[in-house]
Amino acid sequence: MLVDNTALNGVQKSWIANNFICAKLSWPLLIYDFPPTHVGKWEALMTKYYKAWLKLPRPADPSILYRPTKAFGLNLKSLRLRLRHL
Repeated sequence: MLVDNTALNGVQKSWIANNFICAKLSWPLLIYDFPPTHVGKWEALMTKYYKAWLKLPRPADPSILYRPTKAFGLNLKSLRLRLRHL
């Protein structure tokens, strides 16, 4: 990923991925018919980067990233959920 090679800290990289990359992916997800398995691979890749940037252990539950803050999560955007909404 291009964001991974920047000199920003992990929280800033996560913010960029969550707010910019997910927004840029919304249009292709809306227009083109991507299979859910393909989008799942993208989300798995983003989860891997999120965990590395936020210094979470690899075996940590990925739902921590995508849960709302009221449920003790980080409220990041899930590509699978976004595909379903679009």
